[in-house]
Amino acid sequence: MAVIPVDLSLSASSLEIIKWSTITDSDTVAAHQLSTKSMSGRASMTVSGVLTTATVGLEGSHDGVTWVDVKDSLGAVIAVVAADIPASGAAMVSVPDLFKHMRPRTPGGAVTQDIDVTLHVKAA
Repeated sequence: MAVIPVDLSLSASSLEIIKWSTITDSDTVAAHQLSTKSMSGRASMTVSGVLTTATVGLEGSHDGVTWVDVKDSLGAVIAVVAADIPASGAAMVSVPDLFKHMRPRTPGGAVTQDIDVTLHVKAA
């Protein structure tokens, strides 16, 4: 079990790109604090790599302590499963609600190998 830090965090005037690499189901993923201007924007999450039977989701928190599942615009929890990732590469989902702190989530119980998650946030 490892703690997976943010390994890429780029911030331009209106775009923030946050990347976590090589996540497995037994890892703890470090949170990233979004800039104030990014919190009112819109975002997308890209998941790439080898995903077997696990699900990759997204969690948000306003205090960095209490975490909730981020939901899509229809109220369903955002989740990427193996079938969502084409052989050619990556799955992308829209993230309508942003929190001060964001992190990917992989529930235990299944094997995931070399999953990379990138969050693209466009400031309003």
